[in-house]
Amino acid sequence: ITGQKNTTGADTSENITIGGVTKTLALAKDVSRVTGDVKFRADNFLYLSGIIGVEKKTATLKLTDNSTVGVSAVQIGGTGLTGFFGLNAAPGTGSQTGLNLSNISFGYTLATPANSNSGTDLRTWSGLKAAVGTASLEGISAVTAAVSSLGVSLNRAGGTLNSSPATTAADFKASSLTNTAGGQSSTLDFSEALARAIGLFEFNVSGFTAFRGRFGIETGSMDVTLPNFPGVNLPTNFLKFWGIDVDASIGINGPSWSNPNFTGFDVSGFDFNLMLNMRNPLTALLPDLGAIKWFSMKATLPEMGFLPFKQLQIPDFGLNAPSLSVNLAFDVPTGLPSVPYIDFSASLPSVTLPALPEMPNFPGLPDLPAVPSIPGFGFNLPALELLQISNLPSINLFDFISFSGSLTVKRTEYTAKLADGSEVPTWALVMNSVNGGLFAGVNGPAASGNATGLSVSGVNGAVALLIPKDSTDKRRWMAATGTGSNVSLLGLPDVTISADSITAQLNRPLGTNSDSSANTSIVNFTGNNLNVLMDNGSTVSITHPGSSGALLKVAADATIGIADFFRLDGNFGIESSTRSLKLSDDSTVDVNVLSIA
Repeated sequence: ITGQKNTTGADTSENITIGGVTKTLALAKDVSRVTGDVKFRADNFLYLSGIIGVEKKTATLKLTDNSTVGVSAVQIGGTGLTGFFGLNAAPGTGSQTGLNLSNISFGYTLATPANSNSGTDLRTWSGLKAAVGTASLEGISAVTAAVSSLGVSLNRAGGTLNSSPATTAADFKASSLTNTAGGQSSTLDFSEALARAIGLFEFNVSGFTAFRGRFGIETGSMDVTLPNFPGVNLPTNFLKFWGIDVDASIGINGPSWSNPNFTGFDVSGFDFNLMLNMRNPLTALLPDLGAIKWFSMKATLPEMGFLPFKQLQIPDFGLNAPSLSVNLAFDVPTGLPSVPYIDFSASLPSVTLPALPEMPNFPGLPDLPAVPSIPGFGFNLPALELLQISNLPSINLFDFISFSGSLTVKRTEYTAKLADGSEVPTWALVMNSVNGGLFAGVNGPAASGNATGLSVSGVNGAVALLIPKDSTDKRRWMAATGTGSNVSLLGLPDVTISADSITAQLNRPLGTNSDSSANTSIVNFTGNNLNVLMDNGSTVSITHPGSSGALLKVAADATIGIADFFRLDGNFGIESSTRSLKLSDDSTVDVNVLSIA
């Protein structure tokens, strides 16, 4: 540790000889400084280590209530440091959840009143600005994160005034304070209480969902509701991430922007709020929960496509954007009868996404402009495990079958047994709809206004895309099943249809074999059903045999009437194809053909 102190009121430079050794004493006016290799902790949410400098100065602060106070300020700063930002930041204080930091530059100021008025004014004001070169997420095994740049800001009030807690923060925007300790230079210039970091992040959650863009981070505490323990409001510490207008990929072998083998949903321009909650270890409530952690997220998805297969298409959403919901629990103690998920619909039904400043983007992408805050952002997650997309309006398969309604997307494991008897471990990307709609025909979906084909309402159905866990295997398989009623024919005014039930079945190969030839193998679901848990608690099973069969079958007492003249009763199938049709003037035209038999 080295120290400097000068109370002479002027710059000092003189030689002093003691015992035959001469030293030069050169000090700036009023300097009061210590520099050393130290450990630093702020509110147990920020921990730093390395070469840090400490200085002392006097200043006048303006507070957010427009009052002023003369203070004595201790300022700490450093460059080239390492540390941690998040829950239990200091080593040994508990299970760490947050960001491991390196290549840090920071300036921290702690101010107290110059006059304590005989001990009645014991207020404190703390402010921090820090820049981080790189960071990685720790504490959640299923979640990884990388940071290319990060800025951290803190403005907090503490202590007491006349024995009452002091909460009025400093308005550094009205009375800025510069910190040059430890070889860095930073200026406190914010006007509200905050504990926030903003930077470029890339997240990956359970190998299923990835995000990248400009994120904000805050830390704090909140009480949560656990339906497993009625009447208890459990105190938790939280680390909050939010983003506005960022990118995401939801599927297998992601993310979409860096892995050409990605299969799933590619999303751009979405907004999200993400919470990492951990039971406060200082509370005496529910000690059996130990250091349980919850990972919860809600996002809106305004633009979405499906990669890499054009056989599955997603229409424009319009004003009713789908949402991504995640509610997971980690480090759950053994012996609990069930997992105690947080009921965010009761604990935190809405949040405000704070504004984000302009900043550089990832290499090769345009800079990011400033964006305003989003108040009332929905966060009404129920108390159960969620990893799904909901309110997806419709999907179109092979330009023939479309499912519509509030679709939910999930991921599950499934061992596909092929018609030749071989088995392939896969991830099943499953979409299901409860009481939705189904359309089979051309120019769908049914609401397009130009559709010709069979429309069914009241549909309970599921679509599954199977992707081998072996990323070198380029084969894919798609299957669908659904049942419904309330049948009608669109685009054919002279044709009517009625039926007691409709069954949609699809079983098609996609992708390529190892020799780049088209995959023609078929999954045999018979005896190895793919069971899909529906949103209403029921289960739908895909049970197709190892052949493609008809795409749609009309079953049980179906009736087709043509021009009120001709009627057919029985079982019907319907398929589509593309053909070249020759007209009576010898011209030809390519047409979509809807075949009913």
